[in-house]
Parts: sequence; structure tokens; C-alpha cells
Amino acid sequence: MKKRALVVGATGATGRALVELLKSNDEYEKIYLLHYKKTGIPHTSKVSEYIHPFDELLSFRSPGVDDVFCCIGTTMKKAGSKAAFEKVDRDYVLELGKWAKIENVRSFHVISYLGANSKSSVFYNKIKGEMEEELIQLNLYSLYIYHPPLLKAKRKEFRLGEFLGSIVLTLLSPIMFGNLKKHKPLAVEKMATSMMANAMHPEKGVHFVSSEMMQEA
Repeated sequence: MKKRALVVGATGATGRALVELLKSNDEYEKIYLLHYKKTGIPHTSKVSEYIHPFDELLSFRSPGVDDVFCCIGTTMKKAGSKAAFEKVDRDYVLELGKWAKIENVRSFHVISYLGANSKSSVFYNKIKGEMEEELIQLNLYSLYIYHPPLLKAKRKEFRLGEFLGSIVLTLLSPIMFGNLKKHKPLAVEKMATSMMANAMHPEKGVHFVSSEMMQEA
């Protein structure tokens, strides 16, 4: 049986890389994009798009999918406030998880962060940790949580912190061993490859995918 995928957040660097991989994978007959506005990604016989408000995700009418790839994410600068950031990186993700549970989706894949911790004093890490814990409580059939380090990507907008961090970590990469190895910058293509590979043969339960595992994908 051919598979069907739903990609939410396809306008981001990882989402776009994932869509390209899924398009070239013969095991997938359909790739549906779900976004609150047009993504600009060309429609084909294999790729189609749904425009639906993220505040009403539970009312989205399912086209019938096997795998959900949640690539939703923002930055504090773009969000504008902590409350807005929480809505995107935690609440929308959780609503999508609830939708996947109702639809009996085979596997759910979500991008988190290697520092995710609901008890963290770092706001970003705390929200990511809360998102993970609430998703796990949904008891989805197969849940894959990805813990990437700093991601390397060609973006439309310039992110100074990400740019400087990437330069420093890339220079240090040759001497990053042991526990430091997980902090090596990761190309979004590597992350997308890992997500698709896990979706091909999803296993029941909760699975945390480390940066080292994604580097090897």
C-alpha cells in the first residue's frame, strides 16, 4: 500500500527539505501541505495544499493520511511575545497531535530541541519540554520527537544569532567529541532524511531521535 503524508509547517527550511524528499519517494503517493496561508510550493499530481487556520486545527477535515510531520516553529522575534511563541511552538503542536489521535494516524513526527526541558529556566527550552510532555500524554500510536542542535539552512530571512552560532560551532566541530558531539550543527536535509526514514517503518511508542542519530541518517 502506498503512503500518504501530511506536512504542517512546510514553509520552513526543514519542512521544504522534507517535502522535496517525500516527492522523490515512490512509497508516498500523496503529500498534503497544511498551512494557514499559501506556501508557494508548486502543486502537482502528488502534492496538494490545504489552507486552514491553526487556531481551528481540530476542525480540519482529513484527506486520510498515514504520517504527520509537524515542522511548526517560530522565533521570539517573529512571534513578538512569549504568549505568541507559546501558542505556535506548544499549543498548535498539541492541537495537531490531538487531531492525529482522532484520525488514528500511524506516525507523528515533531521537531523539538536537544535542550527541551519543562523545568528549564530558559524559556525556549521550557516550552519545548512542555510540548513534548503533553504530546506524550496523548498516547499516539507512534510518536517520534527529534532533538536537533543548531540547524544549518539557507533561509529567506537573516538570523544573526543563528549565523554567528553556526560559524563558531562549525569551526569547533573537528574537536567536538563525546558529549559535545551532539552540538555539532546539523543540515536541515539530514534532519528531513531522518524523519522520512523513521516514517517508512514506524514503531509503536515514543521515540526520541538524537542529533547523533540524525547525523547518521
